[in-house]
Amino acid sequence: TKYAIFCNSGSSANLLMLSSLLQANIIKKNSKVVVPAICWSTDVAPIFQLNLNPLLCDINLENLSLDLSHLEKIYRREKPDVLFLVSILGFSSDIKNILKLSKKYNVKIIEDNCESVGSKFDNKKLGNFGLMSSFSTFFGHHFSTIEGGIITTNDKKIFNILKMLRSHGWDRDLESKEKKKLRKFWKINDFDASARMTVVAENAQFFEDNSTIMDEHKKKKVTGVSYKVVNAAFESGDAAPSTPIGVNLPNANWIRSTHGSKSVSLGNIVEAYNSSSGGSYLEEFAYSQEEIDRAKKHAKLASKLHTALHEVIGHASGQINEGIGTPKETLQNYASTLEEARADLVALYYLLDNKLLEMGLMESLEVGMAEYDSYIRNGMMVQMRRLKKGDNIEEAHMRNRQLVASWAFEKGAAENVIMKKVKEGKTFFVVNDYEKLRVLFGDLLKEIQRIKSEGDFQAGMNLVESYGVNVDKEIHAEVLERSAKLNIAPYSGFINPSYNVSYDDNGDVIDYVISYPTDFVSQMLNYGVSNSFMK
Repeated sequence: TKYAIFCNSGSSANLLMLSSLLQANIIKKNSKVVVPAICWSTDVAPIFQLNLNPLLCDINLENLSLDLSHLEKIYRREKPDVLFLVSILGFSSDIKNILKLSKKYNVKIIEDNCESVGSKFDNKKLGNFGLMSSFSTFFGHHFSTIEGGIITTNDKKIFNILKMLRSHGWDRDLESKEKKKLRKFWKINDFDASARMTVVAENAQFFEDNSTIMDEHKKKKVTGVSYKVVNAAFESGDAAPSTPIGVNLPNANWIRSTHGSKSVSLGNIVEAYNSSSGGSYLEEFAYSQEEIDRAKKHAKLASKLHTALHEVIGHASGQINEGIGTPKETLQNYASTLEEARADLVALYYLLDNKLLEMGLMESLEVGMAEYDSYIRNGMMVQMRRLKKGDNIEEAHMRNRQLVASWAFEKGAAENVIMKKVKEGKTFFVVNDYEKLRVLFGDLLKEIQRIKSEGDFQAGMNLVESYGVNVDKEIHAEVLERSAKLNIAPYSGFINPSYNVSYDDNGDVIDYVISYPTDFVSQMLNYGVSNSFMK
């Protein structure tokens, strides 16, 4: 065969084969699949899992392969779409007559050859007669990788689908030409946003050179920074349906220092989060009409720029001193909070820099001011709506936001940089001096970079425990009371689209219709029915 794809087991290989037939529109939900009466549970389980219908065919006792007379009865009576041909203990079925029957009744063949590697029929090895075939490299089989499975096929389209299914739908393993073709059709790239953010990546060295961190902690050459904005068509995996707004890789500092960082922002996800509930919280927790008007005009762009600077510049900046271990080793359980705070501070510091105006990324420093308002409002109050009464903060991103906001509030108290105000019995935190707040952000950035570069666990622990963990109980109770009146859930989840795709005779996509479930609950219940392992 021309193509082979490796996966974690022969069992997964069977699931992937049937899934690829669905994705290629060769079969549909509720299609019928014939399996031998003697087979493996992992031949039958994927049929149930994918909402297909199994049909058991009797076997002959001579070689435990399919009984041809019963197979033809099933073909004639049930009109199945697929035969799952399973070769047991190295025995071969009567392949010649099975192929003849399957062609007559227009049934596709896939093979499970995990138990019969090397067996032949008519001098041709089993695993070469169907559209694709699965093999197992489990330690009990003919050749072993301890764990593993392989799928072989001669069909390039099926091969590409298998590669994406193996990667939870990602196209990262496809050839460049195939990626471009796929992305052009589905139009998942936000080219305008990507072009804007490319400007940020191209100026990475400027941001590093002009940072407030100590010179010995600056990179002499920032390498391999890239940033793209894409629109998500569908999501699955461990984050869905409450998804992050982007992906920044790699996480390992030793890889990042040599090869740089690659960031992808999910443009439509960011837009959805910003549009879903921001207005109500804004009007409830913003102190003045001026603050509200500034947010309505600039908050969306401010949020996007903050994300870009955080992911592209923030995580890529700074270096660890020679001989110092990784933050995971030196800062231990505080590493994540401090790293997110450091990246946030890089973004916040530059959001009030005229350089962004020169680069054409924003038209006014009001954009940066809007983000300062939002960050302090969220870090000091709004994010507390996600905590139950009496709880302290455990999640790293929430800790980082409170750390930055409360540290700046305390250090700027003498000059009223951030003011705590009460109006009509409600508490507000208001930025009073944006330039001085920027200086404070720069000072904290310098200290957190020092902690990371020197591996100063004690200082890192003190920062997080002093400013990022404990919440003001009175403020928390007030936030919960005010938030309850808004009747907005503290976390957001997404309703995924359903794609009804039309194909031409060659199997190429020619049209699609998008529909949505009626609500989030019905979507999740349906997932439980359609995607659970067994009915």
